[in-house]
Amino acid sequence: MTDLQTWLPKGVAAISAWQDTFGAFEQHPSLVVSDDALGAALDRLTERLRDNYPFGNPRYVGQMLKPPHPAAVLGYATAMLINPNNHALDGGPATA
Repeated sequence: MTDLQTWLPKGVAAISAWQDTFGAFEQHPSLVVSDDALGAALDRLTERLRDNYPFGNPRYVGQMLKPPHPAAVLGYATAMLINPNNHALDGGPATA
C-alpha cells in the first residue's frame, strides 16, 4: 500500500507554497489552535473512529467494500487544505 505518511506532507507543502504566492497576512485569532488542543481533539476523533467496521480488511467478510485508494485519500486531503468550491466554476476552476 502507498505510504500516506510520506505523501501527505508533500501535499501539505505544495499547498503551503501555493498559498505563499499570495503574500503574507495576519491570521485571524479564531483560526489559531494550540498543539495541545489540536492533539486532544485528534485523539478523541481517532478513538471514536475505532468504533467502525474494518471494511477494507480482507479478514472482514461482512461487507464487499474496499478502502479508498491511497491516491484518492491524498488528492482529497490536499484539496481540502484550500476548501475548493467544487460545484461552481467561479468558486474553484480546478475542481468545478
